[in-house]
Amino acid sequence: MARQTSTDVQTDTPSCGWCHYHRGPSETAVLVEIIEVGSGAGGSVYACAPCREQHWLTPVSEISVEELLAKLQVGAAAFQQRS
Repeated sequence: MARQTSTDVQTDTPSCGWCHYHRGPSETAVLVEIIEVGSGAGGSVYACAPCREQHWLTPVSEISVEELLAKLQVGAAAFQQRS
């Protein structure tokens, strides 16, 4: 059996393989959203392949840096308006 190296490890999947959309285990879950909450703790949202297709979700790994920064800024502005 081949030995696993650090380049073999996928960093965009949770260790438990959990889909936040159908709230269940999944072997295809990938990071689809990064939640930034002011200065507090943020979070991550993972979705499996069927849920990504059903909800038109794009994995964070496939989003450009500019688009990701824009999403984070919109989220931060919405949070500030609620405060």
